[in-house]
Parts: sequence; C-alpha cells; structure tokens
Amino acid sequence: MNKGNVNAIDLATGAVTTVGTSTNAFPLALPWELAPDGKTLAVVNALTLQEVHVATLALESHEFGQLLGGSGMQGQPSFARGGSWIAVQEGPSVTADDEINLRPFPAVTRTRIPVAHGRMPVFSHDGSELFFYDGQGIVALPISYEPTVHVGTPHRLFEGRGYLWGQYGRAWDPDPNGQRFLVIRDPLAGVTGTNQAAVAAAAPVDPALQPRIDVVVNWVEELERRLPIDAR
Repeated sequence: MNKGNVNAIDLATGAVTTVGTSTNAFPLALPWELAPDGKTLAVVNALTLQEVHVATLALESHEFGQLLGGSGMQGQPSFARGGSWIAVQEGPSVTADDEINLRPFPAVTRTRIPVAHGRMPVFSHDGSELFFYDGQGIVALPISYEPTVHVGTPHRLFEGRGYLWGQYGRAWDPDPNGQRFLVIRDPLAGVTGTNQAAVAAAAPVDPALQPRIDVVVNWVEELERRLPIDAR
C-alpha cells in the first residue's frame, strides 16, 4: 500500500500544508473527523486492505497516536458534541457484518457500548442522534448523556434506493441544521442487466487521472439560486 501524508487546505488562500507525515506504523492515515476541540484529528490508519484501525493526529505536534488496534477492523470514527464520546464501526474483517460501538474518548478501551449493526456512523450536529447506514437506508438513534449514557430505539428515516452510500467511506452527510441530508444519486439507478454493464463500460476511465478534492464555498447560496422555490 502506498504511503501518503495528511494535508490541510487553507480555505481562504488555497495553500496546502502537511500536518502529518506518514511512517511505517502509519503508512496511510486517512483524515476522518476533527474533534470538537479543533486540536485532534481522528484518522483511519490503513496498514493493509484487511488491517484497518483508528488513530489520532495531534495538529499542534503533528504526531500520530494509536487509538484502537488489535485484531479485526475499526474505522469510520465520529465524535459526539463535546468530544467525550466517539462512535466507531468495528468488525472482524472489512467484509464482515459490522457493529457500531460507542466508546469514551480518549480512554476508548475503558468501556464499550454496543449500539447496532450497521456502517458509517456519524453524529448529528448537537450530538443528540447517531445516524448510520443499516444496508437498506439511513437509521437515526437517539442518545442522551446525563446522568449516564442512554441509547434509545433506532428508527429508519428513509431507504436508500438509487443513492451511493460509499463502500470504504461515507458518501453522505447530515446537514448541520438537522433537517436534511446531502446524498449522491447513483447514475446507474434504474439501469439493469446488460444495459447497466453497457453504461458502466461506456464511462470514460483514465487510469492516469489523479483523484482530486474540490471545495465548494457558499454552496447553500448556490443551491438556493438553482433550486425551484416549490422544491425548497
């Protein structure tokens, strides 16, 4: 597996700086989510395609630290508001039936609270709900923290036919206002059999094309300008 550094982009200037340099112990650390204190970045440490763990990157010292390791796979970390709890997707292997667990942060090994079977956990902006994909759609799980952590009953918000949810990472996100989700439509939705294969084969593929990240500034204003008034 190729090594890769963790970089940061200044949205005001576009300047790119390296905040974490890859090592043998952290060959491919994928930046995942910033802790509420703004000082710690949770990363997915991919040693191999079948050995994936959760680590941290201290943005001030630029040092990596192992958070969850050992046997099996741990990934897709998400911080609750306040940063004292973290949700993690865990399983015996990348392809196995995964379980979402709540763990205290940073003492993640102190206790483990099983939440549900699913993938791609992410907290709502206020931390009162945990969203995840259960194989059919998006599920919401209410969570309270006082006087102790209490996990409520999950309920499905909507099914996911016709959307791309992501295979190795989350390809959707809840809006900070808690009223909607940003999702990606599947371009092959509704296309079946040989037609689907033909459409996929016709898609232009350039092996030399490097992946890139596009940052859209003020996208809500652009969305409101383009979206019909009756669809808002």
